[in-house]
Parts: sequence; structure tokens; C-alpha cells
Amino acid sequence: MKYLNSHRSVHNTRVERMWVEVTHTFGESWKDFFFELEDLYGLRPDIDKHLWLLHFLFLDLINQHAQQFQEAWNHHVMELEGRHNASPRELWLFGQVEHGVRGLDDFDSLDGTGVGDNNEEHEEHVINALAMADFRSENSYAEGYRGRMNHVAVPSSDSPFSQEEINRLDAAVPQLDLLLSWEERAEVWCGALLAAKQIFDDRCFAV
Repeated sequence: MKYLNSHRSVHNTRVERMWVEVTHTFGESWKDFFFELEDLYGLRPDIDKHLWLLHFLFLDLINQHAQQFQEAWNHHVMELEGRHNASPRELWLFGQVEHGVRGLDDFDSLDGTGVGDNNEEHEEHVINALAMADFRSENSYAEGYRGRMNHVAVPSSDSPFSQEEINRLDAAVPQLDLLLSWEERAEVWCGALLAAKQIFDDRCFAV
């Protein structure tokens, strides 16, 4: 097994666990959905207008999903060794009361590694890494996993169409919310592709 840095603070391991949960419960679901649109429902990620349509349809819903996850995470109760169980939000509030308000410039307690003086064994880090590896191995798109990507080029999502055309498309697309299943969201995508083809008379929107 590759060497794992054991010089970690309790705060660092909690952040790592949070990112495991972000990926497991939020990020992976949207990634798989977009792969499915590409494989089965005509999405062409090499066409800027398709990417614009993804933004138009799903960006607000993704933000709602992220906020939903944020609320759930901030209020879930964690088991804490040597103290009463508490949620991340409660810990943050207690920390403000106990230590005062801190800003981005409060780095005096950090050592050379940037993780602080309160070190922990690396078992929890190993558990997190193994949990993520198990999830990827069970994921239908695991073979497409590319590891860390330090830079992702995101093209501009500025609309290439007039406001009148966008209003016509908006009227043709049903309202999306988090209660819709992934299958229903895929149906919305297919309907939006057809509507865009008719409204904009552009072959790039053809299914």
C-alpha cells in the first residue's frame, strides 16, 4: 500500500470525510446522469450549444441539490470522541463562542504542513480512501474514472440565442425540481433537444 501521511489534524480528516460524502451522494449521481445522456439520449459534449442547453436545463437544479446536501451535512449529528455528539453547524457555533470569530488570516496555529498541531493517526484517512475506491468499483462508469484532474476547461455558457427564442424554449420545457426521477430528467432533456431544434432551426440540436 502506498504511503499515507499520518500527520493530519482532526479537522483535515473531517474535511476528507465530507468530500467522500459530496462525491458519493451528490457529484457521482450528476456525473453518471450526464454520461447516460451522452450514451443514450443524444448529448454531444463537443457541441457548445448542447453544453449551453445542459446549463439552461439543469444548473439551477444542481445548485438546489448542492444546497440540499449542504443543509443535510451541516445538521447531521457526528459521534465525537471525548465530548457530546454534535452537528458540524453546532461545532462551528460552539467554536465561535469558545475561540471568537476567526478570519482567513488566522494561521498562527498551523505548522509547516498546514494542518495544525493536533495530529491524528491515518486510519480514518485509509477508511475514507477505501470507501471511495469501493464505491468507484461498484459504479457503472468506474472505468471512465481519470483520477485527479487539476484543471478542467469549462467553456462559456453564454446564450447564442435571442431572449425571445429563449423564452419560447422555456415555455416548451416543463419545470424541473428535485422530486423528478433521473429518468424523468432524461425525458426533459430529450424534449428540450427536440424543442430547441424546432425553435432555433439548428441541426446541432438534433437528437
